[in-house]
Amino acid sequence: MKISGDVVVGIDGSGSSRKAAQFAVDNFAQDAPVDLVTVIKTERPAGDYEHNLPGTFTTVGTPEDREKGQAAIERVMSKLVVPEGAQVKSRVLFGDPAEELDKCGMDAGLLVIGHHGSDQPVAGRIGTVSRGLPGHALCPVVIHRPIDDSEGSEDARDERPVVVGMDTSEYSAVAALDAAAFAQRAGVPLHVVVATGTLDNSERANSQVDFDLTWLRSEFRDLKASAKFVESSNPVQALAEASADAQLLCIGKRGVNLFHGMAVQLGRAAAGLVTEARSSLLLSTFRDDPRLASRRIIN
Repeated sequence: MKISGDVVVGIDGSGSSRKAAQFAVDNFAQDAPVDLVTVIKTERPAGDYEHNLPGTFTTVGTPEDREKGQAAIERVMSKLVVPEGAQVKSRVLFGDPAEELDKCGMDAGLLVIGHHGSDQPVAGRIGTVSRGLPGHALCPVVIHRPIDDSEGSEDARDERPVVVGMDTSEYSAVAALDAAAFAQRAGVPLHVVVATGTLDNSERANSQVDFDLTWLRSEFRDLKASAKFVESSNPVQALAEASADAQLLCIGKRGVNLFHGMAVQLGRAAAGLVTEARSSLLLSTFRDDPRLASRRIIN
């Protein structure tokens, strides 16, 4: 996938965020610098309406806060395996973690966060980092879910496939391009999943998927791609089940190019998969990719 800025990784000192950082380094450090960001939560002044408005309150934090944040980054860095030539940097910010990472996403090429806390209820202006942030960030977001939650290493090569949900929308086409790029680089198959229960014409769906597979193979010559039709009227359930044996599930979300200024960019399926996906989840933001012009859509 094309990354147009730094790869920002949210760090909270947990094993989940450490593994998210290693995932980012392993898969994206050859394309862009990896920026480890930890946010020390600070509270806005109570009873001060003006400074409780979004974006109006900032703080540099106390020296103790900064030491705490730096310690969290150092714990991650001490276990991070960084290939030669890769650039990894770090910084400590202060404020609401979801809001600060959202700001980082304005200039980032990709945001990577751990799945830790994705089952918590939404709270605050944006919500928890792993539930609220993906819908607000203007760049693509990866919610990394490791093979297991132990502190052990994941040095073994992951040979599980990449899964992408597709329909006729351009959002899903962009996600398919990102999924194909990831799969080809990882040397694993790409599975295109279509939930047929929501379609009126299964013959048309079969033809469209054939066109899409031909299109993806023309863009990625070494790609091993296949289609999987699931008889389900619930795309979230179908994709969640398909992700059980995958290393990465990809799905498109709306982007600033089409819906400038929208607070929430996730569609219904993408929003559901933030909590239901059983693998790492890539939410690809729409972009004007020139390769979309060669995709054929059945009339």
